[in-house]
Amino acid sequence: MRVRLVDVDSRIPNLALMQISSWHKSQGDITGFDTLDPDDVYISCVFSKNAEQARGISTFYQGSRIHLGGSGINYHDLPEEMQKVFPDYTLYPDNKKSIGFTTRGCIRSCKFCIVPQKEGKLKRWQHISEFHNSEFKSVMCLDNNILADPDWFFDNTDYVLENKLKWNPIQ
Repeated sequence: MRVRLVDVDSRIPNLALMQISSWHKSQGDITGFDTLDPDDVYISCVFSKNAEQARGISTFYQGSRIHLGGSGINYHDLPEEMQKVFPDYTLYPDNKKSIGFTTRGCIRSCKFCIVPQKEGKLKRWQHISEFHNSEFKSVMCLDNNILADPDWFFDNTDYVLENKLKWNPIQ
């Protein structure tokens, strides 16, 4: 199967697309941003201000199965088997940071925030070791409230310190 990935508006490498790519590659599929004549097209839109652009892009791929998602479009999650695979860092060759979530959800319910609706209550997700690319000396955690579970935070920061990694904030 041929899979095309479309990153509508990410300012950093799109973790969901890296996970989708990795999962499809494990199934023997061809994936990429420039895959021609795709069977499946995954369009990721992070920001709702770009939702119409994402929907418009989806019309370019007649005859392909369209998977339109991301926080800017809907609150549907990828299947867990896709979310917890090791990301395909080759999609963004200029990126030199390991990227992932150590927790999902949040302990708060701020009125302006979509996280409680999308992800629910805070839960441990992945240890940094599960998404750290050993070729990279930096890690970026996308957690909404990384300090909400102190024991898990220190377990992960111990890994960062032991491996002499740089902790990068979201940019």
